[in-house]
Amino acid sequence: MGAAACPAQDVKIKQVACGWRHSCFVTSDGLLFTAGWAKYGQLGHLLMEDHLYAAKVVALEELKVKLVSGGWRHTVAVTPSGRLFAWGWNKFGQLGLGMHNDVNIPTQVVAVADKSVTQVACGWRHTVAVSDDGGIYSWGRGANGQLGHGDTEEQFLPVRIELMDKICALG
Repeated sequence: MGAAACPAQDVKIKQVACGWRHSCFVTSDGLLFTAGWAKYGQLGHLLMEDHLYAAKVVALEELKVKLVSGGWRHTVAVTPSGRLFAWGWNKFGQLGLGMHNDVNIPTQVVAVADKSVTQVACGWRHTVAVSDDGGIYSWGRGANGQLGHGDTEEQFLPVRIELMDKICALG
């Protein structure tokens, strides 16, 4: 997929992601912009105000963003060095921060700070990430078994999916 050029400013977009009522845009130089509904802080701006136009997520400007994913009311992003950040609605622990308070600015998911995250995806009320060592982690609402841990429990911190390790080892 090629980058889309913005004629007005010659900005190239390398990735887009959509949440329930918000959109995310990563530029080729690693800046993250978000637009839409902001009630739970899912846009990542200090003030929780809706944005009709995409606005830069200043908290990640220096770190840069490699990829982003939007959930129902939350957002996660990965930096080029593999650091994982999350923000927005957190009732079921879908941010992976060990608590259930909403967060309106990008906050590092310290439970996987020793890993380099290469892929991340948000679901309705959960999140899944892949690390460069092949580990697969999930957290958030597990009511229907969507976390892959063999139960229906909520996880407020990323938990490695052990069964995936066994399946991958079988090759």
